[in-house]
Amino acid sequence: MRGRVGLLCGRLDEADEHLMSAVALATREHWLSFLPWPQALQGEVHLARADPLRAAEALEQAFARACHLGDPCWEGMSARGLALVADAVGDTDRVFDMLRDARVRSNRLADPYVWLDVYILDALCELGRKHGHPETPGWVEAMRDTASRTGMKELTVRAMLHSAALGSEGDARAAALLADDIENAQLQALVSA
Repeated sequence: MRGRVGLLCGRLDEADEHLMSAVALATREHWLSFLPWPQALQGEVHLARADPLRAAEALEQAFARACHLGDPCWEGMSARGLALVADAVGDTDRVFDMLRDARVRSNRLADPYVWLDVYILDALCELGRKHGHPETPGWVEAMRDTASRTGMKELTVRAMLHSAALGSEGDARAAALLADDIENAQLQALVSA
């Protein structure tokens, strides 16, 4: 989870170090059912470093293992990453279907990991805005509603920023106010932009 925090805060070296350590520990101790999570996050680190080939390798391995295990969280996380890889290499025709599939996978149990659903929605909103997808306003509203209702302040800020980018007056200022007490330089940079 420290690797995830490093990734979300843009501290990629720190994230990579924690994730490599987690993969090594899980491998050494034969905890193979835990590998898809740090592998998927490693894939996102590679994407953040503009290395989609390494990202694809880590994410495909994570996705295959997650499907073998039948774990909705691991499947959803790695499927989200694979969609981002598709976008990075210009395969935009598949991106939105892959992200919708990631949401279905991660939400198929009665008690899903809500953070992951909102994280997938964040990718839908980001790429929806980038590509002018007509469903983007609905994704933004769903992200904002779920994030704010469940107390995910950082993801609420991100939802407000998506909303502001779509023209919702006041959301940029509200996002800045809400972000004031969140220690994340990457989020602060998004708010400032």
